[in-house]
Amino acid sequence: MLARGSQRRMDPTRGLPENTLRTSLRAALRGVSLPHRVVVHAIDGVAPGLYRSPDLSTPARAGAMRDELYRVSWEGGLARDAAFVVIAATDVGALDDREYREAHLAAGLVEGRLHLLAYGLGASASGMTFVDSEVPPFLGEQLDGLLFTCVGVPGYTSATGGPPGAPTEVRKVTER
Repeated sequence: MLARGSQRRMDPTRGLPENTLRTSLRAALRGVSLPHRVVVHAIDGVAPGLYRSPDLSTPARAGAMRDELYRVSWEGGLARDAAFVVIAATDVGALDDREYREAHLAAGLVEGRLHLLAYGLGASASGMTFVDSEVPPFLGEQLDGLLFTCVGVPGYTSATGGPPGAPTEVRKVTER
C-alpha cells in the first residue's frame, strides 16, 4: 500500500485488455446480488457501450459514451478517461431500511475489490460521484445510482505514500 497514492488522472488514449475487465468483474462481484452496469470505453475485444453485468456479449446500449458519462458524473474527468466504469444501481424506493443499508454495503464492497484488483493488475481505480437525476436516463432504467468506480490506465506514476501517522506531503493535481 505504501507504493500507491490516490490516482486522480487516467490516460484516455490507452485502454486495457479484455482479461482485466473480465477478471475484475468476476472477482469484484462474487457473492454480490446488487445490480451493476458497466460502461466500456476502451477495452480490447469489447465494443464500447453500456452493459448489464455480468453479460458482456451484447451492450444494452452500444456506442461511445465518454461525453455523456462526463456530464452525468459532474464533469469528472475520471469517468470520461477510464477504460471502463462500473455502476452500482438499484431501485432504492423498493428497498426497506435494512435492504438499503445492505445495497450500499455491497456497492462499497465491490468498489473496494475493484480498487485492489485494478492496482494488482497494473491499472488504477477511483470512486466517482454523479448527478442522481441523470443516472436513470443514462442507464435507460429506473435505477438509482449508488456508486461509480472508474478503472483505467494511470495518467502518471503514483508517489510513494507514508506509513500511518506520517503521510507523505501531497500536491494538488492541476486540471487539464
